[in-house]
Amino acid sequence: MLLTRRKMVLGLLSCPVCGQLSSAEAETGKDESDEWKMICAMKQVPGIGAVENTRDGKPEANRAIGWIMDLVGMRPRIRILEADFKVDNVARAVIRGSQRYVVYDTKWFTFEDNRVSWYSIYILGHEIGHHIYGHTHGFESGRHRAELDADRFGGWVVARLGGRLDQAVAFTRVFSEKGSKSHPPRNDRIAAIQEGWQAGKNVMPR
Repeated sequence: MLLTRRKMVLGLLSCPVCGQLSSAEAETGKDESDEWKMICAMKQVPGIGAVENTRDGKPEANRAIGWIMDLVGMRPRIRILEADFKVDNVARAVIRGSQRYVVYDTKWFTFEDNRVSWYSIYILGHEIGHHIYGHTHGFESGRHRAELDADRFGGWVVARLGGRLDQAVAFTRVFSEKGSKSHPPRNDRIAAIQEGWQAGKNVMPR
């Protein structure tokens, strides 16, 4: 099922998330002063260089970032990029200097007629959750708690935007049943998403 445009706040959807990297800057992932630091990859943690053809994210993805940030009353200062990933890890939360990014794999994200899939909303929510929780600072690979916090936030986002529980957990079918050093087992992640979704449904209406 697809999530159509939502009028969360007047003017929000016409607002750009923020300025994007220049083409050359995005391709290299480098500048004179800062290095890329990967906070999370959805399924595993390969090197930051395992992407190709980095470019500006689609307008629909930028709007989705705006919806999510509006839920927590924050200006959408996270930049979104898309790329062709060499390793199948779906999306990443990345930081360079003081700027935070979400980079998604074009193989997993398709946008049709200004719509965004619910699993894309969950994934973007998960990656933004890493930024909001402050995992940028002192993040260590293998911190399962950080992944579960981000999963919970992803479930909360789906609920707050009107998605069902089955839509919030639909993407978990691709997760490892046993988990890994960097990511918890599938059932633990499902439980965290369910907890977040329920919390989102219980929020008092405005």
